Amino acid sequence: MLSKHRNQTIDLVKALGIIGVVFIHSLYNSATAELVGQIFRVAVPLFVIYFAYFLNKSLSKTESILECYKVIWRRLLNLLKPYLLFTLLYTFVFHQNYHTDPTKIVTVYLSGFGWSGQYFFIILFQVLILFPLFQKLAQQNKLALITFSLIIYIATCYFFWDSVATVNKISHRPFFYWAPYIVLGIILSNNSSNFRKISFGWVIFSLVLVPFEFKLLENIGSNGNVYLLPSILISSCMIAMYTIQNDKLLEKANSTLQRTSIYLSQRSLGVFLLNPLFLHFYKPHLATYNNSTHSLNLLLVILLTILTFVSCLITIELLKHTKLKSFVSN
Repeated sequence: MLSKHRNQTIDLVKALGIIGVVFIHSLYNSATAELVGQIFRVAVPLFVIYFAYFLNKSLSKTESILECYKVIWRRLLNLLKPYLLFTLLYTFVFHQNYHTDPTKIVTVYLSGFGWSGQYFFIILFQVLILFPLFQKLAQQNKLALITFSLIIYIATCYFFWDSVATVNKISHRPFFYWAPYIVLGIILSNNSSNFRKISFGWVIFSLVLVPFEFKLLENIGSNGNVYLLPSILISSCMIAMYTIQNDKLLEKANSTLQRTSIYLSQRSLGVFLLNPLFLHFYKPHLATYNNSTHSLNLLLVILLTILTFVSCLITIELLKHTKLKSFVSN
């Protein structure tokens, strides 16, 4: 039976988002697929917004500071276990000539550069540790906090990314790049009715901005990080507000769509963790088609995405019957 209190609109977006993540990781020698993939870049910011949204909901039910920190600590441990397990696995799979130098271990294998998607855990660890501070600041002066985070966000993307080597090197891992998303998640969790109703038309328009800005930066030779583009910020915030404001959107939809959205949403973490492993083995076979047409390359990316996604889901179902179940479950 489907829960009446569950926001199935968020489930649908999370399901589409994790498919988009696998699509991005599957990209290979196709300009068309690359352009489509840029739209899916909103997935990770949306995951951060929803993470902050649901964490704030959970913390609002606590009755003491101690209980609040216990919830945060449990969330931290729940993320730390799969992070360490898959970091160990991918260190041996991807880095056969791995270094034993402590500096290399920290700066490469543990800091978000070890495997595709590892950086996301680094972001969430920072969010959890600093979340009480974000909650407090969001309550006291929302406008100042959002304005400050936006200034850093835009300045880093357009002025410092290409000119300051350190900024480029640490990439988008520092928490302050994600501050607008964290704050938005908290504010929406406290009272989403404070925001003007977002129409579906504006959501579509904001998504169109993403490949447009990507092509613009490509034409002027900018190497700015795609996750830090203003169009990504605008579209992901628009989608988040729309999904939270329209939590009953799927109530009249086909029950198969509802169940599929929930099913994929609940397995998004497992797919996120497992897809680099399957792509490591599947993707080299695409080299055979290196000189293929753009249409064929796009088709290959789509097929690779489907194959990888299905492989992840099958593996998750198998792991559910083992002690590793908690490592791949949301």
